[in-house]
Amino acid sequence: MAISRVARVDVGSRLGKFARNGAGAVRVPATVARTGVQDYPEQGLKEYRPADEVFSADSLASLGSVPVTLKHPPRGVTPDNAREHQVGHVSDAAPESRVKVDGSGEEWVRAVLVVSDRDVQDALEGGHAGAVSCGYSCDLDMTPGVAPDGTKYDAVQRNIRFNHVAILTADQKPRAGGEAKVRLDSQGNPMKKIVIDGVELDYGSPEHFAHVAAAHQKALDAAKARADKAEAERDGIQAKLDAEKTRADAAVSNIDNAVEVRFALLQRAAKFLPGTYETSGKSNAQIRVDALISAKVDVTGKSEEYVSARFDGLTDANALAQWSKPAPAKVDVSVNINDSDDAFRASLAKQLSAKEDE
Repeated sequence: MAISRVARVDVGSRLGKFARNGAGAVRVPATVARTGVQDYPEQGLKEYRPADEVFSADSLASLGSVPVTLKHPPRGVTPDNAREHQVGHVSDAAPESRVKVDGSGEEWVRAVLVVSDRDVQDALEGGHAGAVSCGYSCDLDMTPGVAPDGTKYDAVQRNIRFNHVAILTADQKPRAGGEAKVRLDSQGNPMKKIVIDGVELDYGSPEHFAHVAAAHQKALDAAKARADKAEAERDGIQAKLDAEKTRADAAVSNIDNAVEVRFALLQRAAKFLPGTYETSGKSNAQIRVDALISAKVDVTGKSEEYVSARFDGLTDANALAQWSKPAPAKVDVSVNINDSDDAFRASLAKQLSAKEDE
């Protein structure tokens, strides 16, 4: 598959009602581009213009403010030749897309041409000019195929970008077909009408543009509402992630604290437990009980609070006995270890008092 960038001119859009602005320029509604297969005999190609390319946002955006010319400049419009060829411009108003016109089975893009040149205005009003032809560039995808209506084509136009819109003289035949022409009544007035929300309006009138602008704003508001909803959902997800992180951090902190408590407990209990003692699967409370039993302390029927207090007393007293300076002879931890609670506390108090007197 080969793709190349090419320049194209397409003829064949009808014009609608004229309306003048404050500078005397006429506003001419025109259908300027269509879908379907178009014949380019000068290149020997039939080229397909799919709807997703014709109505793409980038392609439609490129149409705003491009020059309007009388016939096609030989090499398109450039800053060097704009003064020579330009007779107006395309309005910046958002173009309409997927428009149906009489005599055509394809969908069109409709925009407003602002024509400021007096001679071209006279030619339009006198019927000496009427068809519209777009000058644009596109990427030509040389992949043949068959369009939805059964027409065979040689290539597909992609990435369509407008350069200018040309108004053609009456002797030029539109590429899009005979229905592409100015239609006026017997007094030379345009007959184009449009119905929006059940209301018939003059095409290109201020009321028509107001309806189009309102529809455009409604679409923008809907898009903003969707964006706001997506942002709120994103913020909600972030809040949940933050809450989960807080819970995870708290869990890690709790684990760290539990490890420190367990480590300190095992250090204190190790002085009394045999070297073969297996701590795996045992609770802190069970280790305290086993340490007291190894120290020959009777904890039968004692509460967990009692066991914890007695363990603390035992290990504190044992640590006291391990000080670098020998304890006084009157202090004998091993002798007092199985005393009653009151005797144990009294013995410990005496030892602490003796230590302070040294």
